[in-house]
Parts: sequence; C-alpha cells; structure tokens
Amino acid sequence: MEILYALALSPDGRRVAVARDDKTVQVVDLATGRTFLTLRGSTGNVFGVKFSPDGTLLATTSAPREVKVWDAASGQERFSLNIPSRHLSFSPDSQRLATNIGDTARIWDVATGQVRLALKGLAGGVESVAFTADGTRIATTGNGTVELWDAATGQELVSLKGHSGVIWAAAFSPDGERIATASADGTVRLWDTFTGQELLTFRGHAGPVTGVAFNRDGSWIASTGWDDSVMVWEVLGSAVLTPLERRSQMEKRWASWQRREAEVCERKKQWFAAVWHLNQLLARTPDDTALRARRDAAQARLDDEERRRQSQTPASALPEDVFAKYRSLLRMASSLLLRFTDSISL
Repeated sequence: MEILYALALSPDGRRVAVARDDKTVQVVDLATGRTFLTLRGSTGNVFGVKFSPDGTLLATTSAPREVKVWDAASGQERFSLNIPSRHLSFSPDSQRLATNIGDTARIWDVATGQVRLALKGLAGGVESVAFTADGTRIATTGNGTVELWDAATGQELVSLKGHSGVIWAAAFSPDGERIATASADGTVRLWDTFTGQELLTFRGHAGPVTGVAFNRDGSWIASTGWDDSVMVWEVLGSAVLTPLERRSQMEKRWASWQRREAEVCERKKQWFAAVWHLNQLLARTPDDTALRARRDAAQARLDDEERRRQSQTPASALPEDVFAKYRSLLRMASSLLLRFTDSISL
C-alpha cells in the first residue's frame, strides 16, 4: 500500500501538495484531481511540505537532512539546505522560512537562501515555529516552554511556562496579543504575549493536543489531537477572560481537511459529505451555490472512481481515497491543516 507522508493546501484552496513514498511531491488540482506539478530531486522521502502564504513557493523537508524551496508555478528548485528539519513555517509576507534544528530555530531569507536569524535556547529541542500576523514576532515551542522573539533582532522577549509536556504547536491571535498552545499534556492554553501570563486552560482532549488555530477575530480557538477529534472553544475578549463550555466536537476518525474553506470530508459507504460546523468559524463565506457545487463535484469524482474500479480501468493520478484511505496520515495532517471557515448548513 502506498504511504502518503504529508499534505499541504495552497492558500487559494485550489491545489493540494501530496508527499508520496517515492521521494516526490505531487501538486494536484482539487477540482479535477489532475496532477499539476511533480517535484523531483529529493534524496529521501519527503515528510513535510508547506505553501508560502502568497502561494508562489513550496518548501519541503526530507530525510535524512534536506530542505528545499521550489517555485510553486514551474516546479523549479529555488535553493536547497543541507539541514535536518522537522518543521517548516513561512512568514506572513512569504519572505522568510523557519526551520527547526535541535534546540535552534533558523529563519531563512527565501530570496537568497541565507540565514537571517538563529533563535536558540529551548532545552530539549524546538518543535514548531509561529509568526504573528504582522511578522514582527516569532514563537518557538519545545518541552513545556514557549519563547517569544523579536523577528527583526532575534532578541528574546518573554518565556511562557506552565505546560507539563512537549508543546507541539502554537498560534497567535490575529491581533498578536494572545497566543494559543497545544501540548502533549492534553491541554490548550491561552497566554498574554506581552506579559507571559497564562489566561486560560482548555481541557477536554483525551490525549496529546497537536494542532491549534484562531478564527478571524480571535474569539474562537480550534484544537485537534491524538483522540481523533477537533474541538472548538469560545473565548471572551473582555477584561476578564472566562473559559466557556466546549462548543463542539467533530469526530474525524475518517476525516481530513480539504480546501481553503476546510470542508471536512468523510468517507462513508462510498460517498463524501461536506460538513460545515458553527456560524462564522473562519475566513471566508462561500455562498450556497459554491458549497453545493463542491459537494456535488466530490460526489461525482467518487462515483467516477467507483465506476473505474468496477471496470478495472486505471484510476486518475490522485487516488480517490487520498483523503480517507491513509488513516495513519490524518492524525499528522490534522495538526498541519487545521483551519477555520464560515459555516453554511447544507
């Protein structure tokens, strides 16, 4: 059985980059299922892939120690780094790329391939890197600690301590005043980014939490973890922040995130369902016509693949079950592809 190591969605939601077990990355058009690009040249299997926010670049990381930056339109390699990085993160302006190497996060200039900053200090290693929306501050996460840095000078600004396990992910609120962290201790925590004060602790996941995201106005937080669920939490942005009851839980045992709007596609008895949850969850508000068209297109593609299987005709370049069959990928992908969207009931 083919193994898929990583997925990444383009900012416009039209393409998905799929890292396969043949050392290639295929960029696939989600509307047609056709391969748009195939990136070749990695010395080992690619286990991380990321689009830049402006959609012009793709970054990949592969075994044993290689990071590459590619032109997302032509597939041409821009530059290659001989480093072993598990994490990739672009700055909001797409001009910088963050990698993690041991206890150090390095910030690279994507135009030159040169290091801009080396942020060192997390004992036990850096697990993830996040930028504020304006790109002025950087967060690095590690073993129970988050460090905040000045993105221009590399000066350490504040240290956040309180988690009892590895912090797998962090996300800044849109205004940069708060940061949410996801930890192996099973909690999501909210912090003041200027004082380092812990504001809220969200409990509810039955196991490590691996991904976290804010909605557009910073009033809601979504988290995902090893318990195969996505939880949405509400935060009041008043002077006294009060945790509210967990708003929802979406089982995703068979699910993966698809498109910019983050439809949750579930494979059940040979059909896909687009699941939309809660009002004004995320960044866009597609109209009913667009939503129904996407749902119908997904149904049509699946029906077409079923007919091909029955007639023993070779399938298209993108397996119809790429978002369902490879369940082992979903847990990893969820932390990378967790996004918010506005919801519309179908």
